[in-house]
Amino acid sequence: MGYFYLLLAASLWGLLGPVSRVAFAEGVTPLTVAFFRALLAWACFALHAALLRQVCVAPRDLPVLLSFGLVGVSLFYGSYQLAVGYGGAALGRVKIYV
Repeated sequence: MGYFYLLLAASLWGLLGPVSRVAFAEGVTPLTVAFFRALLAWACFALHAALLRQVCVAPRDLPVLLSFGLVGVSLFYGSYQLAVGYGGAALGRVKIYV
């Protein structure tokens, strides 16, 4: 089952650029794509955590967790989508991941 999850994750990651380009062609802005990508990821994570009953965050950890989510994840998703929008998926990946 682990190999299946690995292939699924790699396939979905590989589709980020082409799906983004289709959305851009339809007139969706890069930051809107980043927002909905983050929203979908959060919903899937929340559902998974709820189903496994692993929703447990100490109140003292909330400020750091929220700060990381709002700043770290937002900047990463937003900058990736902007890079894909301006230079294409391959160039966007090189700029973000290298």
